Amino acid sequence: MAKVVKQERARRTRQHVLDAAALEFAAHGYAHTTMNAVADRIGMTKGALYGHFSSKDDLADALVESGREFWQSAAAKAEASGDSPMTRLGTVVRTLARELHEGIRLRAAFRLVEERLLAGDRQENLLLDIQGHMTDLVELARREGEINPCCPASDVVEVLLALVSAVQSATLSAAGISPVEWLEKIWNTLRDVLHPERRPVATYTAPESART
Repeated sequence: MAKVVKQERARRTRQHVLDAAALEFAAHGYAHTTMNAVADRIGMTKGALYGHFSSKDDLADALVESGREFWQSAAAKAEASGDSPMTRLGTVVRTLARELHEGIRLRAAFRLVEERLLAGDRQENLLLDIQGHMTDLVELARREGEINPCCPASDVVEVLLALVSAVQSATLSAAGISPVEWLEKIWNTLRDVLHPERRPVATYTAPESART
């Protein structure tokens, strides 16, 4: 019994450490986060912290893995729904955006993997996994007539990822609506714009004076 209690206490402490680390990584990035700052945030000694995580890399990897697990669960749930590709796309966009707004661990994971991408590390990257999954859904939606074939899949996915990231901000609308309401409004607008019955928007061409 004592062993079970000890294990449960260690599990709860590990979760507290992950939350504290997520706050630090999300706010300051990998380079400017220290183990001391994480320990201080929850009133733990640095030595005790190292009893749960051997290094800053270990902490960062744990948060990225947490983000990956969340994403895989969200994608699998959307896939199992049996909905159309466009509906599944909307589901994963909403799920990711809401968790980024409300869940500090996913926010930290996103910042960490963005930094890794900028540093040239493209192996087993959470953002690339999300991008690839969204691209597959967009292509499938195009084939099934839910998205205008004139809309390049890569451009659609870039807009969707920008939308997901934007919901991290708590002040998105001058009208004062909540981030969740804002997301729903923009998603509905985007879905209508992408509909195959919409006339394609003319490609912008810079005036002659701007090109000389």
